[in-house]
Amino acid sequence: MKKTVLVFMILVTMLTGCNNAKTSSNETINETNISETAEISEEARERTPFEVLIDKPSLESGKEKETTVIIVTDIKDWDYTVSSENGKISNKEENSFVYAVPKDESEREDTITIQLSDNENGTSYEYTIPLIFANSILQ
Repeated sequence: MKKTVLVFMILVTMLTGCNNAKTSSNETINETNISETAEISEEARERTPFEVLIDKPSLESGKEKETTVIIVTDIKDWDYTVSSENGKISNKEENSFVYAVPKDESEREDTITIQLSDNENGTSYEYTIPLIFANSILQ
């Protein structure tokens, strides 16, 4: 009976030791993945300190003929230029502009190009917004 208990205790100890080793190595792997993800997110944020907001689905589906595009950033000293291959840019303000779809309905595509400058450190960023319009707006 004593031998059976002793063998049982040894087996339990061995199994418990193996499970702890697996848990420790899983915890290490998970911690590594979490820190790598955080580093990638921070790098992405540093690369693109500007956010461009546009209602692209409404333009592409034909629900809207124009929309206000808003630029959001925490940078205090910045500037931008904007152009469009086929559409019209108007009402350019400090952090927004109005984009209108091409008047020629045969134009089914457009690209808005926004060049942003961080005047504090001289870094430039470029955003391109491709647009593909639905076939002629159903009337």
